Amino acid sequence: MVKADRGDSRKLAYLLAKGMLKRLWVRSSGDRSCRQLIRRHRQLIRGRVRTQNQIKSEVQFYGWSQVHSAKQQEYYALYPDSQDRIIEVHHNEWKTTKV
Repeated sequence: MVKADRGDSRKLAYLLAKGMLKRLWVRSSGDRSCRQLIRRHRQLIRGRVRTQNQIKSEVQFYGWSQVHSAKQQEYYALYPDSQDRIIEVHHNEWKTTKV
């Protein structure tokens, strides 16, 4: 911002002469572009997580199938009957809560 007012200019000159103004650090263009890249990466990650959560929510709401983590899939591989019971329980809960 450029100060055109004479009074403000005098005051700024006085403060500068007394050493009362703080130094201002301006990032280099490389630093700014790097920060912008990091910021955009975080935005994309948040968007991806938001979309994944929306998909999981829709899948769960309609009871199409269960979305499981790798640990849950490993457990179901060891105990295949447990997965059928869990899906059946979720399906029954959905049927009872439906108006």
